[in-house]
Amino acid sequence: MSCMTLWNLIFLLFIYAAEGQCPANTTSIFVIAPRTINVPLTEPACLGCRFLNNQGDRITFSDGMWSRGGTLTLNDGDFNGNVSISTTSDTIYLTLNYPDDVVSVGDTLVCSSTQAGSQNTVTIGAFNFLNPEISPSGTAYVTEGSNLTLSCSDPGNTGTTNYVWLNSTGDALTSETTSPPLNLQLNLIQRSSSGVYTCSSTKPSELPGVTMDTSVTIDVQYPPEVAVSHGSISLTTNESVTINCTYTGNPSSFNVTWQKDGSLLIDADSQIDTQSTTSELTLSLVQMNDSGSYVCIVENIVGSTNSNQVIVAVQVPPEPVMGLMANTTSTSVTLYWSLGFDGNSNITEIVINYSSSSYNGTITIVGDMVTEAVIRNLHPSTIYSFSITTVNDIGTSNPVRLSVMTDPLTPPHSLSVLSLGSTETTIAWAAVWNLSTQYQVMLSKVEDCNYDPITIVVASSGETMEVYTITGLKPVTNYTVSVTAQFVMSNMLSFMSQPSESISFLTAASAPSINQSVLSILGDDTLIIQWSYLHDGGMDLIHLRVHCSSGISINLTDATITSIAVLRVENGLYNCTITSANSINSTSVLTNTVQVTNAPNACTNTPTISVQGSACALSKTAVFGSVVAGASIFCSIIAVVVTLSICFLYHKKRSTMTVAVTPMKEESVYNTGDGSKSPLAPVGIAWEACESTTQETKEATAK
Repeated sequence: MSCMTLWNLIFLLFIYAAEGQCPANTTSIFVIAPRTINVPLTEPACLGCRFLNNQGDRITFSDGMWSRGGTLTLNDGDFNGNVSISTTSDTIYLTLNYPDDVVSVGDTLVCSSTQAGSQNTVTIGAFNFLNPEISPSGTAYVTEGSNLTLSCSDPGNTGTTNYVWLNSTGDALTSETTSPPLNLQLNLIQRSSSGVYTCSSTKPSELPGVTMDTSVTIDVQYPPEVAVSHGSISLTTNESVTINCTYTGNPSSFNVTWQKDGSLLIDADSQIDTQSTTSELTLSLVQMNDSGSYVCIVENIVGSTNSNQVIVAVQVPPEPVMGLMANTTSTSVTLYWSLGFDGNSNITEIVINYSSSSYNGTITIVGDMVTEAVIRNLHPSTIYSFSITTVNDIGTSNPVRLSVMTDPLTPPHSLSVLSLGSTETTIAWAAVWNLSTQYQVMLSKVEDCNYDPITIVVASSGETMEVYTITGLKPVTNYTVSVTAQFVMSNMLSFMSQPSESISFLTAASAPSINQSVLSILGDDTLIIQWSYLHDGGMDLIHLRVHCSSGISINLTDATITSIAVLRVENGLYNCTITSANSINSTSVLTNTVQVTNAPNACTNTPTISVQGSACALSKTAVFGSVVAGASIFCSIIAVVVTLSICFLYHKKRSTMTVAVTPMKEESVYNTGDGSKSPLAPVGIAWEACESTTQETKEATAK
């Protein structure tokens, strides 16, 4: 023993304490040399006695014993079982469950072995190592999420004492300190932080192996956590369902209630079965009034928690639509409505039935949020009856009915002239919607009661603006035009709109237009040239020229003449060009070709001038330009035909016409009828006629 230092002893004490077999939850002290111990005599204590040789090795023995004061041998079970003795090959253990029943301060306990040839004396000293003081103490109830400070203080121990906070598994939560108080800060405490927290104090240099602990229990409390078995439930009438509500919390003393749509349910309203951690709500033979939002409410002293809503939908056929209204056009009706209660089942379709006196139709709309529909291709100015029903998976609503009349066919509008010519004009108007629409363009002359209006049918182009060119007009003429829309159905029913606004336009002036010209033969040697005017170009005619083959050329200042007779022509082919002019321009047309084959070889001695046509106008003078003459006698004389369209307005009107004949050659002679011949000079022939409503041919002899 003399060779061992104090530090060797302390080191060995720690090693042996770590290897000892003392009961759990006792103060364990190993004795290898005489010593004084300071242990609480009110707490279980275990002494392990070993013997060492000079080399520090353990000595084995089997005759070890414990005694009090070296005189009272202690045996296992003494002091009413308060003494327990056990041995190993090199250790004898003495356990005192209640040390103060066996020894007092100042007593000695001796362990000895004859085989080891040694003994160790343990002196019971005064215990001056007190338990730490902690705050809070006992059990601390804290709410989850709050903060807590645990404080460990020195109770008044002498000497150096080490302090540390441990959790329930013995892990250090702080570093050791010899300068209390030692605080443990717990922030945002979670329920997992519940448990025992211990402030442990030791005096490793004075009382090796002795610890003095004080513990506090942390009880983290939190409001209930609630779960329900359903999120939503769809039922039909007379079915049943049970909703299960489960909950946990600390403390686990709960008050459970159920609400429907915010109102408390009592067991008389439903079947409610509440246990410690579950509550069941049973709805039996449900009806429409059982539909609603159900909530399980669980409360403890910390707080109250509502479960998620359980939506119970008792499904029935949908309710009818509401607020049915309509907007109409001439060919369509737009219906508007608000959806009624869907019967707790999504609306799958909306059915619209409609009818008139001649037609029935149905439209089915798939969807659950539709609130309007357009029914097209209807008849204008027609009464239609509509019926709307909604359908869900359970059934069909009652119908809602409405009758409306479609509008008259919309008249075209924005009628305008795009381009203006002398014989044609292009107009445009805003179209009436519908590709099956056609239009009637109505044209009339301004201030001409004798002009019958013309109606032109124009097919719709389908464009937003319709464009049409009116042809066959007369120059410098005022016209009025309007457009009517016509809606033609597939069954050939037709509906007419009111006419559009009328517009007027004045056609432009142009050259005259000769409609047709005809060259024919009268008798054997007379050419008849006839023509007519389509229009005069809107201006007075100022010149007329007729040029025929074989050198016949005639210029007339009276451009209203529409026929000429050329007498005493020779055999041959003939055609003529007729040219008429106004102040704008001139127009020429070519006649057909005729052949004269039976003309006499010589002229008669008494030529005559035939004037065919009207003599209703005032005296007129026809001036002939050039006349083809024979070598010695005049073989061709031109007769003038005058025709006036106003002729038929007069009856037996007498007037005189003077015709002047100008020879082509001075040597030409004219037979005056008395047997003598004289050079052909300009001569006037006076002709008087009594006009009737028919045209006549008169002859007059030159004088």
